Amino acid sequence: TQECDVKVLGAKEDTDASHKYWRFIEDFEKLRPDAVIRLNVKSRRDTLATIWPRDVFQVYGDLVISTPGYEEKTREILLQLGVKLEGLKILSSNLGQGGYVVRDKNILILSSKVLEDPEIPHLKNKGYTIYFLPVPSEEDKDSDLVRRMSLNYHIDTEFNLVFSPDGNALICVNGGYYSRFQEQVDSIVEAINGKMYIIPEDSVDAMKKATNFIKLPISN
Repeated sequence: TQECDVKVLGAKEDTDASHKYWRFIEDFEKLRPDAVIRLNVKSRRDTLATIWPRDVFQVYGDLVISTPGYEEKTREILLQLGVKLEGLKILSSNLGQGGYVVRDKNILILSSKVLEDPEIPHLKNKGYTIYFLPVPSEEDKDSDLVRRMSLNYHIDTEFNLVFSPDGNALICVNGGYYSRFQEQVDSIVEAINGKMYIIPEDSVDAMKKATNFIKLPISN
């Protein structure tokens, strides 16, 4: 097996010691003190960036895409990770929000909310194959799907993709999302020759957003 040097982010000063995430960091640091990176947390935006860094920026080789307004926080995190910024190109775009992007290897599946993002050509030029998944519209306004997605229309709560070590595309999709957008999902599954698992719509796994799992970058 291949080991990963995994880091978690915490605040230099616990601005809200009651927050369950900070309590987790304190406990985690006692077990693995070298695995915690402490950041400046001076605002709610900083707190969100610390808890959900994958919605702050995404890395595509030597290209870093940062969510608008988080450029400095992106630089801070990268520097704390020991990444040399020289030679990196940092762009500002909503594609920095990991919730809009489901990815593995050279496959990118994006939320249709970023369909017109001006940085998409950069990703195509870097050799990524891009597909789009729809988000609910006005006609879905009373559905559970809208209530789950309407905050930001991220697709990582509904659909995920990982390639197995032998190169097979494995797809996980929430049953409610699949019921609404079966044609579009099936089209992507067929295009990448994937194997799909559908989470039952009313299951505990669906309620806990089981599709929204973290993939550690050990294979690409």
